[in-house]
Amino acid sequence: VPVGLMFYEVAPRLRAADVLIPGLQEGPCGRVVVEGYPGVAARSLVGKLPYKAESASKQTNAQLQARRLILDRLLGDQGINAYGVRVVNPRNVDFVTDPTGDRLDALLCAVQAAWAWRSGPPNFGLLAPICPTEGWIADPNVIGSAR
Repeated sequence: VPVGLMFYEVAPRLRAADVLIPGLQEGPCGRVVVEGYPGVAARSLVGKLPYKAESASKQTNAQLQARRLILDRLLGDQGINAYGVRVVNPRNVDFVTDPTGDRLDALLCAVQAAWAWRSGPPNFGLLAPICPTEGWIADPNVIGSAR
């Protein structure tokens, strides 16, 4: 199971690192670890439109258009309203032509992390009380649906 393998690899590294994992591990507030999930952010911007595919045979022009729409909305008022941050692309990085969506996913995760950081200590957007056996996604859409 990919998620189990990722957890197995990252958990010991996070435990050994000098980081704050809100609700799970104390550490300096200057180094905070949160979990991003770009699909949550993408769905909040364009609904269930598929926007990426690993396999070349499954990559479509409609996905390309969905990636463009995600980026347009993220850079516009919808992104500001949802995440409280203005996203700019001063170097004109190409976030949309990669059919696997990796670049766009990285940007979406960065926006989720920025939202968590702006939410600030002690919970960085996480609802209290914190359940130490559950993970959480750093996204106002997830947190808002849990309230």
